[in-house]
Amino acid sequence: MRYTILLVIFIGVYVSATAQKTKCDTIRWAPDVKLTWKDFNGPPDNNSSFKALTNSGMFLYQSYNDKQVTMSTGTQFFSCGSWTKAGSDSLLRHEQLHFDISELYRRKFLKRVLDGSYNKNDHNDRINAIYDEVNKQWKKEDQKYDDETNHGIIQKKQLEWQERIKKELQELEPYSKPQVTIALK
Repeated sequence: MRYTILLVIFIGVYVSATAQKTKCDTIRWAPDVKLTWKDFNGPPDNNSSFKALTNSGMFLYQSYNDKQVTMSTGTQFFSCGSWTKAGSDSLLRHEQLHFDISELYRRKFLKRVLDGSYNKNDHNDRINAIYDEVNKQWKKEDQKYDDETNHGIIQKKQLEWQERIKKELQELEPYSKPQVTIALK
């Protein structure tokens, strides 16, 4: 018997688009894809002191049978949930790194899953538990990034973060694949 589960996981707070006429794209993360201010189509939060917000997250699709689990994962940027009040090049680099950090934690999630061993009775619960743990880590890291860089204002710290995230993405390159298959025991 074959089962299919569709599990869509959005990391971050989704800000729904209003009735404005905006282009609502979803952009998949790729090493050569860089955000532009034209990608930020959500309505700005005028009550926020922030100048911009990036809404990005990970998606996960699973299908399985008694012998294996096939997982498709990726990182996406949600244009209608992302906004800017006033954009500069340095602020855009800061927002890009939020997107990159989302991808980094997708890879960390995938590494953790692939490092495990699963059977047909426990794989779903265990994969969800790993997701929950990695999601908490991602949220803490994303907040630490904003705190240490003062939302991109402290350029020295911004550059340090950019180099560190770039290095970590390279180290986790083996986990950049969009689809993996896990044998069940």
